[in-house]
Amino acid sequence: MSKIPLLVKLSETEKRALIIIFIIVTFAFVLVGLVVKGIRGWMEKKGRAVDSYMYDLVKYKIITSPSDFKAYVAKRETRHLYLNSRWAFRILIVSVVAFIIFVNNYLNGDFQVCIDIISKLVPELTWPTTHMFGIEIISDWPTVTRPIEAVLSVEGYVSYIMGLILIYCVFKLTHDILLYISRISRANKASITAFGKNLDNGVDQIE
Repeated sequence: MSKIPLLVKLSETEKRALIIIFIIVTFAFVLVGLVVKGIRGWMEKKGRAVDSYMYDLVKYKIITSPSDFKAYVAKRETRHLYLNSRWAFRILIVSVVAFIIFVNNYLNGDFQVCIDIISKLVPELTWPTTHMFGIEIISDWPTVTRPIEAVLSVEGYVSYIMGLILIYCVFKLTHDILLYISRISRANKASITAFGKNLDNGVDQIE
């Protein structure tokens, strides 16, 4: 009967590859966790703005039910979302139309030229790999095969400006939408606590 080895012998390259993969995966998990935690904390903090303008409405019985509470907040925050995001949305639409016109007239409709120009702002990395466990995995830190390159031409300037506008508008619209969601979510919770009956502390019975 043949003996099955209990330990897998790894070469130095394979050990280095496992360490690098472990570091990359750990860093990715930590980074994603911090981003998610930060966004949740920010949304919870911003959602508290509902309390400031709904407190007196509930106190003086202008709002008298959970449904009225949520409907009022939804109406107010929808209007707030529109007023906050309208210019970013308009700028995005106008910029995209102008960009399409430029590409069609100056670059004969070849959008790939602009994509290549933007991609040159990111260095090209080559990751050494090794065959391990039947697949190709990263075995060492990358080397830079192409450094960052700026294209100083008309199409380059237009591509960069369009890229900046796109980044700004996406972040602005995402910010406004998350703000809206946080306040609607807060309204759903606050409407229950503001009008809900709680038995945790007992009930004052009428004799």
